[in-house]
Amino acid sequence: MMVFDIGDERRFHCPEAAHDVTMQKYITFLNDVATTEPKEVREGQALNVRINELMTDLKPWVEKAGATPDDLTAAETVDVLQKFMQRGDVPKKATFVVPALLTELKDAEGKQAAIISRMGVLWYAKNMLPYMARVVEHFTGLPYEEIIGKRGEGMSRHSLEYLYRKILKAATPEFTGEYKRSFVFKGEVYELPQKHMSNSTLIEFAEAAQFQENAERLNQGKAEALLDVIAVLLRRPGEAYSEEVYQRNREEFKELPLSVALDCAFFLMKQSNIYALNLLTFTTAGEVKASQRPRRLDTMKTTAGILLSSALRKAGFLTGRTLRR
Repeated sequence: MMVFDIGDERRFHCPEAAHDVTMQKYITFLNDVATTEPKEVREGQALNVRINELMTDLKPWVEKAGATPDDLTAAETVDVLQKFMQRGDVPKKATFVVPALLTELKDAEGKQAAIISRMGVLWYAKNMLPYMARVVEHFTGLPYEEIIGKRGEGMSRHSLEYLYRKILKAATPEFTGEYKRSFVFKGEVYELPQKHMSNSTLIEFAEAAQFQENAERLNQGKAEALLDVIAVLLRRPGEAYSEEVYQRNREEFKELPLSVALDCAFFLMKQSNIYALNLLTFTTAGEVKASQRPRRLDTMKTTAGILLSSALRKAGFLTGRTLRR
């Protein structure tokens, strides 16, 4: 946790890693703050996810065309495959698959470029900086009015961007590839189950039913459902599921570090399709980064000398998440 002081000797804390953020703080952020994110950012992010999916679908055909997919931008991919489709030895399957994918890719790229073109200096000042201030207020407690300030007062842009980057890094940890089953929380050991719920007993049936209900809420974008899902499964060694244990966990796990919560979510994703939670519906960051191919920086557009930055991630490369000099 980073500590900083302001002029009147008040002290504030800014999270630097996922273990500095509690589940309760994260859930209220998703419900109350993340929903105010500028629409251009949300639209750009959705388009970027789809572009990455299309690039993945086209990857085998790019390889057949003799190019290296990971070295190409979306525009270069379109160019390579358009030339490929003009060859006389194109597989019949390609004639059914590739044209439609290329059309959708070009359309998505065009829409993305149109969004980026609207994100200039004035847009940044009126939309992105106030959103950053709301994020910083939520996680540090420094009042929004003091961050924005009046003419000649308030936090400097560079300080605001610095704190915002710190917070987003903490709230969007990259998955390390290590799946954990055991965690220590407030001096107690908690474990995830070694096997799936079998429904063979009434207790196991109740456990499975509660889990599935929460998982469905999670897939509907209910942020607090992540806490409820973990409260069902994460228990002390040898402890059986019960309504009392579930309710105890729901209350205590409000203080559970986000790092533990995301480790639990990744573990559940690995286990089976029943546990394949759609994390993209409730998180703001990098948890699906491993499934997203990074894109070259030269595809990003500059406006008024400001470069759209990929420093703050959301599902891999983020279009318009923030700007930098």
